[in-house]
Amino acid sequence: MRIGQISLALLFLLSNCISLAQDVTVRSSSIGNDGRIQIQVDSTTASYYRLFATPANHVSEEWLVSLTRGQAGSTVLSEQLSAFPSANYRVEQVLVSSALDSDGDGVDDITEINDAGNRGALNSSQPIAFNDGTVSVPDRSTFELLSYQGEDVLIDGHLANLEYVKFHLYGMDTDNPSMYFMNTVTHRAHRRFSEAIGVSNTGVGQMRGEIVYHPEIVAA
Repeated sequence: MRIGQISLALLFLLSNCISLAQDVTVRSSSIGNDGRIQIQVDSTTASYYRLFATPANHVSEEWLVSLTRGQAGSTVLSEQLSAFPSANYRVEQVLVSSALDSDGDGVDDITEINDAGNRGALNSSQPIAFNDGTVSVPDRSTFELLSYQGEDVLIDGHLANLEYVKFHLYGMDTDNPSMYFMNTVTHRAHRRFSEAIGVSNTGVGQMRGEIVYHPEIVAA
């Protein structure tokens, strides 16, 4: 093969790689009653959409904050945290047939989106038995199955009679941190959870806490 032909072949491969994810124009944006961004784009069921955010205090840094399957006509994208200015968001369109692996765990985005709960499209942690916990909480019903509410809170007296799910993050000092939401019915203590899934409960790079459900309190 001649040099010119090799160059053309490389350009063709490069253009294919680039075309896997393309920026799309935002049709409209607003902030919902819950304080979260609502970004609407023209969409198709043959694609899914990646929402990126640039925090106001990290102008050179961009975060991938959500993945959403496309709907026929249009799709509304959002994220879990309070909204940044609309100009701080960018949307990419990716064909379902050429799904990326956004969290780098070896499993493509669509497989993980379709297996939400067992897997997390933005969490590279490997699935574990639901009796121990999950790597994502896609909806309220999953939260209910994982949550505990009662008097048996061990040393966490402040959680008595509140509905909560504990979580544990490992390897926060590495390039590959992992996060798990504990089945708090099974494991009331972070240490017991770590022992159950075979991960050390000591050392640096760990964070742990709980998510408490307060149905009568309006978020800031």
